[in-house]
Amino acid sequence: MRKIYITFLFSLLASLGFSQLIMTGVLDGTNSGGTPKAVELYATTNGSFSDYEIRRYGNGGTTPAGAALGTGSFMAGHYYYLTANTTDFPSVFGTIGDFANVVVAAAAVQGNGDDVYELYNTTTSTAVDVYGVIGVDGSGEYWEYKDSYSIRVNNMGPNTTMTQAEWIIAGPDSLDAYAATMSSVVSFGTYTFAQGSPTCNDPSALSATTTSTSASLMWNMGSGNMMSDIEWGMNGFTQGSGTMITGFTQASGTLMLSSLAQGTSYDFYVRDYCTSTSSYSNWVGPYTFITPPTCNAPSALGASTMSTSASLMWNMGSGNMMSDIEWGMNGFTQGSGTMITGFTQASGTLMLSSLAQGTSYDFYV
Repeated sequence: MRKIYITFLFSLLASLGFSQLIMTGVLDGTNSGGTPKAVELYATTNGSFSDYEIRRYGNGGTTPAGAALGTGSFMAGHYYYLTANTTDFPSVFGTIGDFANVVVAAAAVQGNGDDVYELYNTTTSTAVDVYGVIGVDGSGEYWEYKDSYSIRVNNMGPNTTMTQAEWIIAGPDSLDAYAATMSSVVSFGTYTFAQGSPTCNDPSALSATTTSTSASLMWNMGSGNMMSDIEWGMNGFTQGSGTMITGFTQASGTLMLSSLAQGTSYDFYVRDYCTSTSSYSNWVGPYTFITPPTCNAPSALGASTMSTSASLMWNMGSGNMMSDIEWGMNGFTQGSGTMITGFTQASGTLMLSSLAQGTSYDFYV
């Protein structure tokens, strides 16, 4: 597969209050050993886990146990479950759909119901989201989740300050009677996030200019917007499966793609992000563009003549299959001559007859 080189301006999203991941649930189970223990994440855009780690602050401490989330990728609109191992969570919730998206974070996901979880972006060195109050033991606090769970309110988060109104908190020991049916009680996989908002103006004027192996994608950001996300791929691709570029900050977008396939149709979509309202515009697109094929020029044009005939000769460009020839009286304007199309002899030898004696002719290939 060809390597795709992408040239774009990237802004550190976390510094503008934007995150690709949101903590949407915490769980302290009631099976043996207080399992399963889990943190649910929801992806608002595509991205890489390599930018993140989960941190746990135990028993009111201020020094966390942290665990990187690996080098895998996540996709917008999907849930991911941070757990201590690969077995405890699937044994309760199964592996259907997003419940198969288990990310092992070892000792960092060992909260006993009074510990704080923090999602941290290691690329920008900033906290992204938090459950609980760092430096406070959760026992007796409103956010305690011992033998229990909490679920994020739809469209809330991320927030680095624990805010009670953003969470549905079941309360301590709420799972004591449900060890065998935890999966029917804990409403993981139900959080929703508004991808579009009427307060964030849509981008417009999508277009593209192309060469045989590159394209310049262009659009206008919505009025007052700060950055755009772009998703592109082969013509007809399903959104979420294309190549995502986030945080593009040029107001009149000009995004260069190179090393594309010749003679190929592509689509792209654009949405804007508004920092003033922490919301997205609608996705706009697809805009379809086609890279033209490369066709090597013919060469070595020549002719041999008799008094009333001529043999026209040339070499087709490398890899080409056929030629068009236009001929006429010397100095004729192209488009007004005699056109011969679809000539297939690689080293052209085209015979013209019944020509005027002592007359000058031109031909093009």
